Amino acid sequence: ERDFRIWVLNHARLLTGYIDIRTPGVGGRLNLPPIVLGTDISPDADGDGLNADGEFIVGTDPNHPDTDGDGVSDGAEVQQGTDPLSGLAVRTGVIASAETPGEAKDLCVISDLAMVADGSAGVSVFTVFNGMNPVLVTQVDTPGDAVAVACGGGRLIAVADSAAGLAVIDVSDPPASAVLRQVAFGTAARCVAAAENIAFVGLANGQIAVVDMPSGTELSRLRVSGNALQDLFLAGDQLYGLVEGTLYVLSFTGGELVLEGSVGVPGGVNTDNGRMRLFVGGNIAYAVDRRGYNTVDVSLPTQPRLLAGGDTPQF
Repeated sequence: ERDFRIWVLNHARLLTGYIDIRTPGVGGRLNLPPIVLGTDISPDADGDGLNADGEFIVGTDPNHPDTDGDGVSDGAEVQQGTDPLSGLAVRTGVIASAETPGEAKDLCVISDLAMVADGSAGVSVFTVFNGMNPVLVTQVDTPGDAVAVACGGGRLIAVADSAAGLAVIDVSDPPASAVLRQVAFGTAARCVAAAENIAFVGLANGQIAVVDMPSGTELSRLRVSGNALQDLFLAGDQLYGLVEGTLYVLSFTGGELVLEGSVGVPGGVNTDNGRMRLFVGGNIAYAVDRRGYNTVDVSLPTQPRLLAGGDTPQF
């Protein structure tokens, strides 16, 4: 039940058109009407052959005839089917912002809700619909220090709550969000990843615990290192764990974690920032350390391979 406008540009003939729609309720279907294209009669302020509506659709600069500076005008590039932005980011910048009651340490987003691990203040739940200013819906105080948060795709949110272990928060009714379960591990929870109702918790003693969030039952636990877990990341069928000096690749089969492979990664922890971070996409793992990041080929889970390590000018 939201209003949207859909724009279309025919790049070969520079024709434009749009339709206004209102989406049905959750789960409903909508047949889109045809979009009639016509001559773009909006002004062409920079004289590049691409009028204002076309520039808006493509994301080019309406006041610069050659947005990417490659010597070919925006209009000519669009008509030729090449990229007038040449990979440039489009319309980047801060859309909106909001203060959090505590010290923001981690973030996950699901649907129109953003959950912020807010340190000693617990978890801050914001609405972030359609780029509007984030609105604080509620603040959920957790027993410990919320240092990481993960959205599994359902109504339950997993929070690494430091010495207090894992906090499971029910956000099905956002204003009434509350801690559903608290699971202690005998050591601090430092990072967390989640898939549906399963939470994977990285611990300070080098173990990874697997918890069924609805019941709070610990399903299994595996020690991967003698060092504290810095970050966890789920991608495809694999769970990736980062400790200082090593990246681990794991699978979760039959309710048990299985270590598939590991590889050494250089770099240490930036103590001012709390922990190292990890991202995995396109079979490449990016392991962040205090002076840069390492890239690791993880296309073969049993044989992860360090591709490159690099330093950046700042921590």
